[in-house]
Parts: sequence; structure tokens; C-alpha cells
Amino acid sequence: MNYKLSARIMLWAVRFCMLALVALAVFAPKVVQWYVGIRRMEDVLGTVILVAFYACTPSVALALWTMDRLLRRFTKGDVFTRSNVSLIRLISVCCALVAVATICGGIGYPPLWFVSLLMAFLCLAVLVVAQVLDAAAAIREENDLTI
Repeated sequence: MNYKLSARIMLWAVRFCMLALVALAVFAPKVVQWYVGIRRMEDVLGTVILVAFYACTPSVALALWTMDRLLRRFTKGDVFTRSNVSLIRLISVCCALVAVATICGGIGYPPLWFVSLLMAFLCLAVLVVAQVLDAAAAIREENDLTI
């Protein structure tokens, strides 16, 4: 598959996730209330889940917005650049912030620690991708200087 086509598909997926995040931000209290009810948990746990969710929301929104910018650049053929490396590193910072928020939330609702572990792993994986892209950008810059 053409990388520009896959970038366009991912761009629409990211935009769908943006809409889903907005919908979740609006309906999270009702969703959590429903979840607490079917799980027969104490109401305070619902509050912990909501606080953790809303603490993560700005970082997730920033990561999605950054992915949107990155994928728009990819569709224009702008792939191996230092500015894209910076965007990917910003996504890893967002992952780290979500990991920290869910660690804190895990104090009140321990299953959130699993989310923090996943987000910490994702942070490391994204940093590896950033390093690879940085090396590719350096090679591209060197090749651009070659006659």
C-alpha cells in the first residue's frame, strides 16, 4: 500500500479518535456511573476513575492533535525531517504524562496501574521510533548535501 494512502487512512482514524475523545469527555460521568453500577463498586471509585480520565484527557488530546499534524505532513511527502522527530517525541511525552496520571489514579483504583504500565511501554516504543526517524533524517540531510 502506498504510504500516502495509509497516512490518509490513519489521519481519518485519528480524527475519529478525536471525536470519540470529545464524546467520552462529555459522557464520561454517565458511562462511569453505569460502570460502577454494573460492577457494584463504591461511588468513590467512580470518582477516582473520572479524575484519572480527565487528568489524561489533555495529554491524549495533544497526542491526537500532534498525530494529525504528523500525518498531514506525511501525506505531503514530508517524512524524514527533524521537525517530525520533535512531533514524535512530543507524543512520547504525552504517553509519559498519561502513565503518571494513571499511576496516581491507581492508588485509588489499582487496575489503572495496568494502563500506566502499557502507557510507559508505549512511551518507550515511540521514543525508539523517534530515534530511528532521527537517524533517517540525518541520512536524508547528508544525502541532500551530496552532489
